[in-house]
Amino acid sequence: MLTWSDGGVSVSSIFEVDDSVTISSDRSVAAILAMLAVACGVAGCDMGGRPAGRSVGDAWEEPATPSTEGGAEWDEALPEPPGQADAGRPLPIATVNGRPISRRQMLNLLVRTHGLAVLEQLIALELVRQAAEAEGISITPADIQAEHDRAVSRISSPVPAATQPALGKDAKEALLDRMLARRRLSREEFQLSMERQAYLRKMAARHLELDDKMLRAEYDMMYAERVQIRHIQLADWREIGKIQKLLTGGVDFAEVARVHSENPRTASEGGLLPPFSRDQDDVPPQLREAAFRLKLGQVSNSIRIEGDYHLIKPVKRFAKSNVQYEHVKEIVRLKLTERLLPEVTARIERDLFAKAQSGIVITDPTLRKEFKDRYRFSRTGAAAAGR
Repeated sequence: MLTWSDGGVSVSSIFEVDDSVTISSDRSVAAILAMLAVACGVAGCDMGGRPAGRSVGDAWEEPATPSTEGGAEWDEALPEPPGQADAGRPLPIATVNGRPISRRQMLNLLVRTHGLAVLEQLIALELVRQAAEAEGISITPADIQAEHDRAVSRISSPVPAATQPALGKDAKEALLDRMLARRRLSREEFQLSMERQAYLRKMAARHLELDDKMLRAEYDMMYAERVQIRHIQLADWREIGKIQKLLTGGVDFAEVARVHSENPRTASEGGLLPPFSRDQDDVPPQLREAAFRLKLGQVSNSIRIEGDYHLIKPVKRFAKSNVQYEHVKEIVRLKLTERLLPEVTARIERDLFAKAQSGIVITDPTLRKEFKDRYRFSRTGAAAAGR
């Protein structure tokens, strides 16, 4: 079950339903096996709070190079696989000293350990596809890539910005890889969520209605008092002490950020982030609270945001702007639309799932039981799931 608040990605949101939900499905487990072999074998799947054990990806770590004493050493390439031994007997996926490991054995393990998380992803995408088709909505590869780029932008900076130094492709992909590895998610799962989000964005745009009262409230937030900060972003908490020692020793904060911050988008700017207001809800709340509490020039203790650690330093405050509402109304409209889209898409997902109660049939007994147990179905729902 994919959850990522920074990137605005959440498969789990549509499954947060009450005990009255009825589940059924006629999607065969076979439909997900090919994907499982890739999606869960590389980086593992987030188990949505269930005990995950060791992921398939972790279990197949590269072994340590064995001792070469006595002349034994590894060949650079594995032996060629044998041909089909018996007509009618499937070729094993691997052999160990001549003993076969069957494809069925491997795929059964993948289904049991990661099947539910991937099945949820596929169900969520199919529900959204069908709803989009009913509304005459289609997407293109460019739409999916645009969602990918938005997600990477949100990962790369804790404060949204219309203009900031552009990251190269390699730097963007490195940031994404780090985030996925931390959450034990594969690229394939991420792309599923981007495709689903592309559909949802177009659907949400049709459902989103903004009135003048909402626009004026957004204007008040956008042009209120703001603060600008520098930040140093670290992935490892053990690095915090070293950075704090440099800062207390008199090394300039911006210079430390350029050298040591692990956010390539802001490090080159000395960790400088765009100004934000006290109530700007697309900025993490713990960052806003600390920024407005600290005095100018004061360095914070470490602040944890989505698995990373930040040290911040307020460098400038801006008084409330006197710009006229009528002069920036369309800018405010665009900003509010972008900010509200995640809320609207989450509501659409929940509604789709509620309406699809009798249309989802899970035929695999183990996955059906896991699905039922996870979402605490009522007796009526459980009976329907077993049809």
